[in-house]
Amino acid sequence: MANKAEQLTAFKLRSNSDVKGEAGSGHAALVVILMFAVYLEIPLYFTETFYVPGAILVFSIPALLLINRNLISKSDLIFVIEIGAILLLTAFYSPGTEFLEHKLSGVAQTTVAIVGGILLAKEIGRLRRVTAEKIFFCLTLALLIGTILEVLGVLSGVSDSFREVAYGRGGYSVYSNEERDLLLAGFSRPKLFTSEPSLLAVGFFVFSTSWLLLLTTMKRWLLFLAATMLMLYFTASPILLISAGISVFIKYLNQYRVKKTGWIGVIATLGIILVISFFVFSGDFLEKINSRFSNAASGALIYEISSENLRIVFPYLTAADVLSSSPIFGVGISGKDVVGLFSTLPIDPGHALGNNNLAALFIYMGLVGGLGFIYFFYRYSRLSLAPSHQLKLMILVLGFSQMMGGFESPRFWGYVFIFIEVLRLSQSTRPKTIELPR
Repeated sequence: MANKAEQLTAFKLRSNSDVKGEAGSGHAALVVILMFAVYLEIPLYFTETFYVPGAILVFSIPALLLINRNLISKSDLIFVIEIGAILLLTAFYSPGTEFLEHKLSGVAQTTVAIVGGILLAKEIGRLRRVTAEKIFFCLTLALLIGTILEVLGVLSGVSDSFREVAYGRGGYSVYSNEERDLLLAGFSRPKLFTSEPSLLAVGFFVFSTSWLLLLTTMKRWLLFLAATMLMLYFTASPILLISAGISVFIKYLNQYRVKKTGWIGVIATLGIILVISFFVFSGDFLEKINSRFSNAASGALIYEISSENLRIVFPYLTAADVLSSSPIFGVGISGKDVVGLFSTLPIDPGHALGNNNLAALFIYMGLVGGLGFIYFFYRYSRLSLAPSHQLKLMILVLGFSQMMGGFESPRFWGYVFIFIEVLRLSQSTRPKTIELPR
């Protein structure tokens, strides 16, 4: 009797969960729209110099606040206040007071981007876990199919026209380097409605990894690796190599957590076989990747402006220069104009800043501000994530921050909070069918 009572209680709980899930499924379309808004980050221009990045997400914030007013917790408010205080300290107590107005604009932009990310996470949290899995699978598939169609020429005209209109002015720039594309991939690399191929690769990394995180089975992981290798072939972006590497860590942590250590060797073997098979059957692709990194290594010695140097070399050299002269609060949030006062690199300060948000954190905020920012972020994520999931988040953010710049952007913080919410959802038990007791 006790057993049947427990079964009946479990069934009732499951039924209530389904009702709640069905009510929340009305948000699925909104979540998809917001995901694409983060991926595209379409700016709204008021003048040539004044524009709002990620306008769709930013202008959705009042409505999202209203929708999620009952889900916003005291810890959310405290986190935003703490981050805002750190940003203000870096703006007021860093060198270059003549650029204070620009820094305060950076404070507002970063804070709004983080608030937008939190609200996007709340919307994802309203979904049932299986619904979130389907959404991320469809987004991954949409980017993969769209990429193939653009390479085949079906979407290239529409995508290029959109890019020119959306990103052709202001602080954005439209990537156009056919010669480099031919060298790296043998064809014009796809951008799929973004301003450059790397942003397509980053979007694919976030959506596909989120799908994997929600249920990290062996079958799903191998499918993820296969899709990632296919995307790597079409985009020739090393970002996807980082994505594949991170997935190995995720799978390892999952197996270790459930004490299935015997699978670790199998994981490594299958992953290596799949990756090697890709390079064997993709002709001279491996040679092109090797050539790209060797050219980057030699180019770093002469300060060549290349994608690798802008992401890996220049930002960390600039961070070392800034921290040696202004260790407490760096150059201040959005202190791009102050970077030139400290950088010893014989290149434009914008290139010296580069595209690496981990380095940008310490360039903008210094050691005190940067470590304070990290501590508040860690304390906030700890409220909803178990230690093993916090470790996954750390790996994801460390890898992800090497891939893109725009520390103040809604795109960056939207992706960060997608990972936080997906990891939180992955902690819940996947619903199983429960039969009625007889």
